[in-house]
Amino acid sequence: MSTPATAEQPVFETDQGRFSLQRYPRQKNSQLKAWDAADAYLLNTLSEQNLADKKLLIVHDNFGALSLPLLPFSPMVYGDSWMSEQAVRQNLIANGIEAEIDFESSLETLLARDTKPECIVGRVPKNKAQFAYLLSRLREFAAPGCELFLAGMDKHLSRGQYELVEEYFGPSSFMPGVKKARIWRAKVDKTLSTRASYFKRFSLPEFALNIDSAPNVFSRDKLDIGTRFLLEQIAKLPQKARVVDLACGNGVLGLAYLKRYAPESLLFVDESYQAIESVRYNLENNWGQSLDSDP
Repeated sequence: MSTPATAEQPVFETDQGRFSLQRYPRQKNSQLKAWDAADAYLLNTLSEQNLADKKLLIVHDNFGALSLPLLPFSPMVYGDSWMSEQAVRQNLIANGIEAEIDFESSLETLLARDTKPECIVGRVPKNKAQFAYLLSRLREFAAPGCELFLAGMDKHLSRGQYELVEEYFGPSSFMPGVKKARIWRAKVDKTLSTRASYFKRFSLPEFALNIDSAPNVFSRDKLDIGTRFLLEQIAKLPQKARVVDLACGNGVLGLAYLKRYAPESLLFVDESYQAIESVRYNLENNWGQSLDSDP
């Protein structure tokens, strides 16, 4: 399934094979790898599991370090990152793999499928709001008896994150640490009823705006200090016909500009699918308009 590596193509060796993996976007002379010890630990653990007859779901695979080795099991793959999706697809091509990846960027679209996962594997999201909502929805989506294997590096994990697994998915346990990596293993408890909220709202009376944000959006329930400062400068900005809101998040800066200046066009750009979904929701909620663009 893989191609020989060159000096510019670092190789990820797993129990499932050897894979040439690159981060996306590629950066010349970067020493950062497209995998870490948590990916390797998780794949080695899964090689001891009987996945042959189970429907597999992969969540939050950063660059394809999980999706490519597990592709023989025809997994569903969910992620909120456009860059991660591109990394997976480009690494498929780089390894000469012609199979299509079943990547889904909308969690709700994924949850509407008839096929229910019997094993869920992936990385622990850094965003706790996203993690809580993801766990609660996966619990509802998972088949009875479904097992969950989530990996992460110790420096990115916390007791609070671990407690979310038991609160929103089911009974869980730590697996022994390996090379500063950790795996949390859990079994779905279909009797749990807790669910984290999806949209969180705050208001900006000075702009007559209600701002709703999906779980994976930065500072989803309040303004961060940088955005607050920029909003205070809106009146000093020049009035332009075509405007771009880069790394828009929930779109609050672009929407505030739209309220004040009503430009002819306003382009919202973000690599998070949930961010673009939040902007669409906020446009419809505040103006009754829809967003005609792709993330």
